[in-house]
Amino acid sequence: MPIVLHTKIDTETTLGLWKTDETLEELLRLCPSNDRRQADRFTSESRRREWLAWHALLQELRPGARTRYDEQGGPLLEDGGCIGVSHTRKYAAVILSGRPCAVDIEQTDRNYSRVLDRYSAPREQRLGLTLPDPSLYPALFWCAKETLYKLKRMPGIDFLKDLHIEAVDPLTQTLETRFRDLPQRLDYRLYGTLCCVFGLE
Repeated sequence: MPIVLHTKIDTETTLGLWKTDETLEELLRLCPSNDRRQADRFTSESRRREWLAWHALLQELRPGARTRYDEQGGPLLEDGGCIGVSHTRKYAAVILSGRPCAVDIEQTDRNYSRVLDRYSAPREQRLGLTLPDPSLYPALFWCAKETLYKLKRMPGIDFLKDLHIEAVDPLTQTLETRFRDLPQRLDYRLYGTLCCVFGLE
């Protein structure tokens, strides 16, 4: 599991990003027995690999950590800490903090054309076209809205009506977003064709 990123965001927050190239058997060996048993509930091997990948990364960041899930299906640390997770083709991401946190990763070379209008308003698309590399904004805005959605952990959120991207600063790699009437700053990083967005309450 080659590490792409392992960094302290602040005194209580750590972000980890790994490229997953292990076999299923190797991933199973990287996880504690309880996680291995839970992985058996997935019938799809690809889904099982994704689930094991972020659990293996969690053990690298915080050995012995155990997770549970809230009413919305979001992960929590059993010790009371906060966790955000994401996975995409061959990558897993985990953010750990003492306060609510979220992360989302996605490949920038994915074709977003069929779903773009479902999560990005016309004003946001015009904003994306002003970025230094406009080809990145579909993935960046997707990750931003997914991160905001995970951060709020509320049922019934509409990606067009409730989640808004107001501004992007490529120099500081930040996004000014809004959940309904509440402003929220998010941070992002680009690693080759991988986009990573994370946020803290």
